[in-house]
Amino acid sequence: LNEPDFFEHAPKCQPSGAWCRVKAALSAMDGVLAAEKEVGVNAGRVKMTVTWSFAMTTSIDGKVNGPGIFGFQDMVAGIADPSLANYTPRTSQANMEEAFASRWVHGLNTQAP
Repeated sequence: LNEPDFFEHAPKCQPSGAWCRVKAALSAMDGVLAAEKEVGVNAGRVKMTVTWSFAMTTSIDGKVNGPGIFGFQDMVAGIADPSLANYTPRTSQANMEEAFASRWVHGLNTQAP
């Protein structure tokens, strides 16, 4: 998923806010995990990531502020408590946490050439 922080201001994201970007990231991860389970894929061989923008933004839980790093904390907070993003995963909490711990790679886009 590429730069879901730009979803915050989308017309369908009402009221606008950090919850929208975190919900998109959690939903993408949950969807991959649910699809793997549904078709019987032995999970774990493929890593997962979201690339966040280099925007100066505060994380959903207010713990960090800075370019890109907000998204790293968004995922930590969102995995721990998906309700922060108004999200209820199809995948169990334990499986979401395990996938995050073993398969997640933080990503950041920059404007560097």
